[in-house]
Amino acid sequence: VARVTEIAGSAALEVSKSVRMRGVEAPDVDKSYVARSLATDAIDADGLPLVYNKEAIQKYWDKQGGALQRRWAEFLSLSVPFLTKVATLSITGGAAELSKNDRALAKDA
Repeated sequence: VARVTEIAGSAALEVSKSVRMRGVEAPDVDKSYVARSLATDAIDADGLPLVYNKEAIQKYWDKQGGALQRRWAEFLSLSVPFLTKVATLSITGGAAELSKNDRALAKDA
């Protein structure tokens, strides 16, 4: 169990480093599946464009500082314990143990 927790923590740390190094970059409009329009540069209350606009999206994320890291840390704080529990149950009892604990796992998820 301790080894599973250690591995999960290491994996989370490596992904976090990768996210921090890469940063956030909006895709080019020709690589986006978002509806495209030649409409105005209108933005919502948060500063995001109402119509896909790479520059406006990049400008928004540039102002966010460490928001992505904070969101990633929040995601990890919620998901790693759950995934560790699933891995531990799988290792110690296999599918039978997972089935036995399916309600508790569903509640935790």
